[in-house]
Amino acid sequence: MNLTDLQLIKSPSAYRRVSYVISVAMMIAFVAAINRSNHTNDLQRVLKRGVLTILTTESATTFFKKSGVCNGFEFLIANDFARNLGVELEVKTKNNFEELKLALNAGEGNLIAANLTQTMLSQHLLDFSMPYHYVSEQLIYRREKPKPDTIIDLQGTMVLTNQPSFFVAQIKDTQQDNPELILINNPSLSNVDIIRVVHSNDNDFSITDSLSFNINRHIFHEVALGIEISEKKPLSWGFLKNGDKSLLSIADLFNNDFTAKKN
Repeated sequence: MNLTDLQLIKSPSAYRRVSYVISVAMMIAFVAAINRSNHTNDLQRVLKRGVLTILTTESATTFFKKSGVCNGFEFLIANDFARNLGVELEVKTKNNFEELKLALNAGEGNLIAANLTQTMLSQHLLDFSMPYHYVSEQLIYRREKPKPDTIIDLQGTMVLTNQPSFFVAQIKDTQQDNPELILINNPSLSNVDIIRVVHSNDNDFSITDSLSFNINRHIFHEVALGIEISEKKPLSWGFLKNGDKSLLSIADLFNNDFTAKKN
């Protein structure tokens, strides 16, 4: 990295929702470390191109457009990160986690910003940043039906999920004793799809996260919280597995500061 690269990292503007300061000592140490490498790393490529590209899905908790204005929980955080780097943000949307993973591996984006939790499965597929938010797993149901309190109450029903979870493992463990309990794991569904099918009465129950439920509950008003399944788990950005970690390291600094300012 040369002086031109350093000039690309602009200081935070006053209007930003989230601002953070990378100390001179930390930046000098970081630049010195990557200068020892002869190849262009991920961070350098982003700075020289002037664009940070995120891969995400379309929803209120990730990214959406309304009246031509971009919004969404993930978009707002990633946009602040891009501004702190002094680059533009480019957003590419996919339908689900499988498509996001394939797109990242194909080099279509720099990172996945899509409400990712660090499940055992996904840890084998991605490198994760430090968390920027925490969510819990929740079982949701349609309001007109009896509220479930335990797994036993799910007997004779269908439970839909789109990602591995501790609760899914619990359900699988009980299926031998409860053969009428049907678990459907469909990773092609988005978090919004998971909520919508319960709202429209196409499925008995779904497993979602607290962020998705809280943001979408006013849209899908027929859906209610049944069981609070887990303690809070971290949301993180996903990076290419075994990448050079230059961009990931800067993302960690940003996310640490972001979470500190929330507390």
